[in-house]
Amino acid sequence: MDIGLYEAVSGMKAQAAYQDSIAANLARVNIPGNKQLVTAFEIPGESDLQKTTDATGTVQQMGIKGAPMQSRTAIDFTPGLLEETHDPTNFAIEGQGFFKVREANGDISYTRNGQFHLNTQGVLVTTDGAQVLLQNDVPLNLNPKDNNQITIQPDGKVLAGPNHTPRGSLALVHAANDPKTKEPIDPRTLFTQAPNGRFTLAKAASEGNEAQNADAEGRVAGKATASQLQPGLPANGVIRQGFLEQSNSDSVTAMVNLVQVVRSYEANQKMVQEEDSATGKMIDAVSNT
Repeated sequence: MDIGLYEAVSGMKAQAAYQDSIAANLARVNIPGNKQLVTAFEIPGESDLQKTTDATGTVQQMGIKGAPMQSRTAIDFTPGLLEETHDPTNFAIEGQGFFKVREANGDISYTRNGQFHLNTQGVLVTTDGAQVLLQNDVPLNLNPKDNNQITIQPDGKVLAGPNHTPRGSLALVHAANDPKTKEPIDPRTLFTQAPNGRFTLAKAASEGNEAQNADAEGRVAGKATASQLQPGLPANGVIRQGFLEQSNSDSVTAMVNLVQVVRSYEANQKMVQEEDSATGKMIDAVSNT
């Protein structure tokens, strides 16, 4: 295999994956609490360029070794800025943690987007109708006597109506501590991000639960379980009522990155064309001798 062609094509594939993550960031840039996708490029650690032994995924031509460029995409859980909205059904988590919601199909999701509202039945729901849950995994439902009045305390306790009647506590979760390191588990290893910006527990790539690489939607390594999530918020976490967390991505940066991706892709594409032209000339020269 032609090493130059091999590496140019791998570069094109890596840039295409980067473009996918940028497109996802642009699509969700206005979703409160959205977490952007970040992409890193690398030469495989097991490749011939990183060690002296041969490894799968590398090529060798006339004693010259080459390896493909690879891209890895992960979710950036850096908190966004908090913006005051004065809407009593808007909530922001200051610090680490997630709201727990039930999708229309019954699946459980987690979100940083606290842009909620009360539907006609008095149930607190997301903008697309997913139910916001209490700690016992039942939806938060206000009765007519509450006059659609709701107060959320900093620790997530719910008070309803003019008399501030307790209605339980919001179902909040955060990453549990790793049993070995005693440090919080990296949320990037726990979640998969859906197009609507919400998160579900990551699943293994195969029945053997082998680790998988992250893709353009932020699917990450390994298999996560609910036991890796701790109920409530960490010690420094609080709920801010009347606030929304802004997305931690911005359209200007994404557009600049998109221009860079296009230029890099075109450079690799030009290299493919040059390699193909050089190979054609070499074949012609050999056939004419």
